[in-house]
Amino acid sequence: MQEIQKINQQYLRILLQGENETGEEKYYRQVLQRNDIKGLLPFSRRSIDGQDFCYYSIEGLHCMEEVFEGTHFSKEDMDSFVRCLDEVIEEVKGFLLRQEQLCLSPTYIMFDGVLKRWQFLYLIDTHNQQGQDLVELLDFFLSKLGSDLEKESWFYEYYTEVLQFGDNISPTELVRMWEKEVETEAKERENVPQEKETDVLCLLQQEETACEKPKKLTWKERVNEIVYAGLYLVPFLPDH
Repeated sequence: MQEIQKINQQYLRILLQGENETGEEKYYRQVLQRNDIKGLLPFSRRSIDGQDFCYYSIEGLHCMEEVFEGTHFSKEDMDSFVRCLDEVIEEVKGFLLRQEQLCLSPTYIMFDGVLKRWQFLYLIDTHNQQGQDLVELLDFFLSKLGSDLEKESWFYEYYTEVLQFGDNISPTELVRMWEKEVETEAKERENVPQEKETDVLCLLQQEETACEKPKKLTWKERVNEIVYAGLYLVPFLPDH
């Protein structure tokens, strides 16, 4: 991947290939220049000292590394990130852009605090080594988890599954695997209340069975009980 420079906290800058620019790369550049694509960093082309550069505006934005500096990465954070990634994938597909050109390094994924969403850098260079970006991204998430391994187990399972794909995994597969993980957990949560409810019902039934119903007394037995309690001074009634 080409060197990415940060200019005065306002731009990311990448040197264009110039004469070595392929037809595919030229198409990407023209699409980014002519369209404001939701979820992508605003793009412009500038010439400085006879060299052409790609400029990406990052004014007012903060990279992922800065956002999670000194804090933990939660499941809600993962949901938010994956949702933004899924949306930008659909956007680039609509412009016939390859999703593999999205830079997924935590150094260059930017957060817009006003819109409350992640913004992505789209690389024109077709030699982008995205597999390395994905590993870097997942390792970053891993480093930002809390110390409670049991509480953070949701990520370890996802992390292991993603790594099994190796460098060939696409952003779409990254999203779908997370959605699968969330769906599986939701089903497990649904089963827990049902089991508890069944246990409570069984317990109530057992208690009802254990409790003997009060014996129904005859009128003679009832009168004798009242007399025995001293409520009335009358002789005991005979059984016959």
